[in-house]
Amino acid sequence: MKLYAESRFRGLDTPCTVTEEVTPEFLDKVIECSEVCEMIGFSVQVIADMVVEFPDNRERIKAMMKRYHVTREQALFALQLPFHEVPLYFDKDEYSRQIKRLKTLRCLVQDMQEVIEGK
Repeated sequence: MKLYAESRFRGLDTPCTVTEEVTPEFLDKVIECSEVCEMIGFSVQVIADMVVEFPDNRERIKAMMKRYHVTREQALFALQLPFHEVPLYFDKDEYSRQIKRLKTLRCLVQDMQEVIEGK
């Protein structure tokens, strides 16, 4: 059994939706990218201000990297997060639960891989 997720959740800037296999490494990257929410104080207003101030997505990414000291992937994660997922990451309490869920999923995926590989 394999799980797949859309690449934008990892901060990949692709012209079309690409699906990737959910691996422990993929989930580690999602968790790392989601740290941007903490770094900007769980404020969706930061994203709104960036969109208004910088019409070009490349400029928004550069500005976020400079202002908030985030990686390119983290900036992309914040800017490309689907609206319906915003409550999972931009609410401080829910963010903690979401990270816990992602870490649990990571453990499950790791366990599945180990069973399949016969370890």
